[in-house]
Amino acid sequence: MEWKRKIGLVTVMLLVLLLDRFTKAWISQQLALGESQPIISGIVSLTLVHNPGAAFGLLAGRRWLFVLAVLVLIVLLLVYRKVLAEQATLSQYAIALLMGGVFGNLWDRVMLGYVVDFLDFHVWPVFNVADAAIVCGALVLGWEVVRNERRTRPK
Repeated sequence: MEWKRKIGLVTVMLLVLLLDRFTKAWISQQLALGESQPIISGIVSLTLVHNPGAAFGLLAGRRWLFVLAVLVLIVLLLVYRKVLAEQATLSQYAIALLMGGVFGNLWDRVMLGYVVDFLDFHVWPVFNVADAAIVCGALVLGWEVVRNERRTRPK
């Protein structure tokens, strides 16, 4: 992998991590736990929530299980780094988004014991920048896998 692409991937990962950390710190100073501030009435609000579990609060209180899962993911990525380096550029950026988000939420779990969530669209559980990066990265990666599967399938 060329050095410019490596720098670009690290930059994406760090930007996600820094944006996540900044927004969580800012919202934690602006709102009290459970407080909500409408941005567009009835559509989107900033609502401060502490999530001790996974998505939707599942498995609450099992912080070290999540930390262990993330560490296993990081080890797998290191083991498969050569394979990942040969992937399409879009897949690599999807992985950078995933990693930035994973590290953002890992920081919260280790340092706070919960994840700070604040983006509230009223039709979905409250989430954060790291969650959005993880979902976007996973969707792009899934799309790339399906697209590559179609390309390599015999006609």
